[in-house]
This record gives sequence, C-alpha cells and structure tokens, in this order.
Amino acid sequence: MTALAALLDQEAMLIQKIDKLRFLAKRESKEVEGAQMLDTIADTKKWKDHKGEQIQVETSNIIRARQLKNLYVSLKSALSEGQRVELLDSIKTVVRV
Repeated sequence: MTALAALLDQEAMLIQKIDKLRFLAKRESKEVEGAQMLDTIADTKKWKDHKGEQIQVETSNIIRARQLKNLYVSLKSALSEGQRVELLDSIKTVVRV
C-alpha cells in the first residue's frame, strides 16, 4: 500500500511540474507575440510609388507607437528605483499627449 501511495505522490508531483512548464511556455509565447506585435506596429510602412520604387513612410501614429514600445521595453528591464520613477514620469508625460 505504501508503494502505491508513493507512486501516487510521484504522479501528482510530475503533473504539477508539467502544469508549471505549460504555464511558463504559454506566458513566454504571449510575451513573444506581444513583442512581435509591437515591432509590427512601430515599423515603418513601405509603399510602392507609381514607378515601382519602395517608399518608407513614418506617420505620427508610427512614431508614437515606437515611443510607447521603447518605454515598454525600458519598463521591463531591471532599473534602480530612481530610474524607474523617472521612466514612469516620462510615461505619464507621453500618455497624456
């Protein structure tokens, strides 16, 4: 009976490990998707003119998206308390505009 109980405990522990790894993989996947979305939004638009040549266009929305992306990346990095307060102040300024 104790062998069965030990086996059940081991099974429960392995199931918990699997669930934790699944959660971590899902969270990492969402972070990668979010970073890709921010890159796409902040990227310059490429159009073709009547000659077929490519033109790169940066609209005000693209510039703002790039600013917000840079702030987001900075916010995720390890900062000291003073740097974080300065960053939050700059975020507050940018978002108000």
